[in-house]
Amino acid sequence: MRMRLAITAVTLFLASFGVFATGCRYKLQQFQDKNASGGELRSPLQKIFAHLSEEFYIKVNGKTFKDVRGTLPFYLEIPQLHSILFVTGKMDCPARFHVCDLKTKREKIIEGGPVGFGWDIGGSKKQGEPWTVSLVNATTNKVTLAWKTQEKEALIVLNLNSGRVQMKPTATP
Repeated sequence: MRMRLAITAVTLFLASFGVFATGCRYKLQQFQDKNASGGELRSPLQKIFAHLSEEFYIKVNGKTFKDVRGTLPFYLEIPQLHSILFVTGKMDCPARFHVCDLKTKREKIIEGGPVGFGWDIGGSKKQGEPWTVSLVNATTNKVTLAWKTQEKEALIVLNLNSGRVQMKPTATP
């Protein structure tokens, strides 16, 4: 009876610690500019388990978005629309595109991008290098992005009116 009580007590303690530790994430801000701020969401468990997966956030127009993909600053500017574009989604999930107008503070969400898309947004690589995403063109109803990996190139076309994503492979040399 005592053994069962001890096992139950330890199980309840570990379960409550796990809920507490995973629910108590804190923001580690790593950048702030005129358009947004962002960084890493840290868990107390990461001090114990160093290999837990990282989770990033971006804050735009006063709203915080989790599971943001890419590297600092996590977004592309769309000057023609006075907007920025960033992508959210867990590792094995389709991409969710966010186009946030910095003047009106309106947000357009487009679901269903390619599963692997968005991880190459941001960073210090130059446009056209492998593992980059760059803005090709933007109008009030359409945003076209160039996505280049080591093996392939594609255009990603976001229809802002219909909320659809189209991927068009391009020829590689």
